[in-house]
Amino acid sequence: MTGKGRRATKSIPIIAYEKTDLPELINKLKNIIEKTEWGYTSEYKDVLIMRDKAIVAFLFLTGLRVSEAVGDPRVRPDSGIKLSQIIERPKHFMLYNVETVKRGDDREIKIPIDGMLGELTVYFTDWYRYLVQTGKGYFLFPSASGFGINYKKQIPKQRVHGIMQTTTNYFPHWCRAVYENIYGHIVFDNDAYKLSKCMGLKRLDSTEPYIQSDWKRDLDKLYFL
Repeated sequence: MTGKGRRATKSIPIIAYEKTDLPELINKLKNIIEKTEWGYTSEYKDVLIMRDKAIVAFLFLTGLRVSEAVGDPRVRPDSGIKLSQIIERPKHFMLYNVETVKRGDDREIKIPIDGMLGELTVYFTDWYRYLVQTGKGYFLFPSASGFGINYKKQIPKQRVHGIMQTTTNYFPHWCRAVYENIYGHIVFDNDAYKLSKCMGLKRLDSTEPYIQSDWKRDLDKLYFL
């Protein structure tokens, strides 16, 4: 870290420069998701493991902070993604009116069902359809205790951190770095402005660590003008 609350550029992982880098990365991310198995002992074990894997996949697929995905009841009791904000379409899920923290703009997020990223979406799809089919969903990621699953209360963000760090040895914010690298390098072709708008950010320099593009590489385009 450099300075108060700022992350050193060199600490941001460069993961995928080109589409050809994606298969290896996707396999790595799937392995991380599969490791997300807390040692539950209750009768709800299988449901909770499905929820936890869906959370990690969701963070990879949306680039959301944990506090944006599950909310913070101390700030507002009704915060966090709700099932009503999601629509499943033939080739993707759409998330609407997604709040961003730090005074960012609200986001609309597309989660692909097809393509290589769709291999991660499977984990989210299983959980989403379970909630829809059982009719139990309000918050997308509900809380649980020894008394069962509370579908009207969101899982605490501290719990998400604990589950992911303990089972995978990764911090949840790393999922955001993965998203911004994939979209910054491959989807938006190193365009920091497009990435900032996609992430709901108001400051362009916030995306710079995730782009890390070499402007000299583009000079050869001069020959095609």
